[in-house]
Amino acid sequence: MGGRKLAEISLKRRTLEFVLETLRRLTMIRRKPFMPWEISWLSTYSCNLRCGYCNQVPGKVEGSDPQRAVDEIIKQQPGSLSILGGEPYVVPGMMNYLRQIREALPGTFILMTTNGMVKREDLVESMSLVNG
Repeated sequence: MGGRKLAEISLKRRTLEFVLETLRRLTMIRRKPFMPWEISWLSTYSCNLRCGYCNQVPGKVEGSDPQRAVDEIIKQQPGSLSILGGEPYVVPGMMNYLRQIREALPGTFILMTTNGMVKREDLVESMSLVNG
């Protein structure tokens, strides 16, 4: 066999090993076979900024109940949680909701989209709660 052919086989083998290792790690995240891989929580449409380029609609999501959403997230036990908005920090009690989620789901990866224009203490604390 030529050197080029061996190099191609070696590359394919390394690629396959990488894919298998990634799948192994992802399955370690899933603790139950029926558990969702990810939940995206649109916490609010409200925002503390009014950027001209943003397509978020200002105002409160009608009928939203953050505690009910948190309870459902905890019940579903996702491997990954994305908290989106508007600006999630304008939701009253968001820090408490983050604490509840982190305490109940210590192994869940949490991603929070924010503009960062909040109290510095809240931002620092939430960074440790999210994946600290």
